Amino acid sequence: MITKIFTFFLFLLVVTQGFAQDKIIDISKDRQSADRAFILNILRAKVKPQIKQDVSFVVRSLQLKNNYAFLKGNVKYANGKEIDFRKTVFKEEFEQGMFDGNSIYALCKKVNGKWKYLVHAIGPTDVVYTCWASVYKAPKELFDYNENCGN
Repeated sequence: MITKIFTFFLFLLVVTQGFAQDKIIDISKDRQSADRAFILNILRAKVKPQIKQDVSFVVRSLQLKNNYAFLKGNVKYANGKEIDFRKTVFKEEFEQGMFDGNSIYALCKKVNGKWKYLVHAIGPTDVVYTCWASVYKAPKELFDYNENCGN
């Protein structure tokens, strides 16, 4: 009898853990999260050369699902001041009105226990991530807008 009860509880544990991986985990506000810190540091290393200075992020949304992380936020200078995009690689787009401010969108994937950078966009004038689910095989639930994009 004890073996059956133990087996039943073990089964429940395995089933609930399987479902837990399928839900979206929001770490937007969890400043103690190692995943959050690691993802932002990876992104910081990619964005710094574009901005030509140290940067910080205002995280509006950072959600995880099935080893993918999708960030929506804003980028600023590390001191918290607004970025002068005329002094960045975005100068031409900014001056032509083809740049929509300091918004940033990024996608990362955990591979073999480590977060890897996939893609990011700063200041897009449209919904830049519409194809990311299909292109990067990321969970569609992470994005508020999806298109198949032929993949």
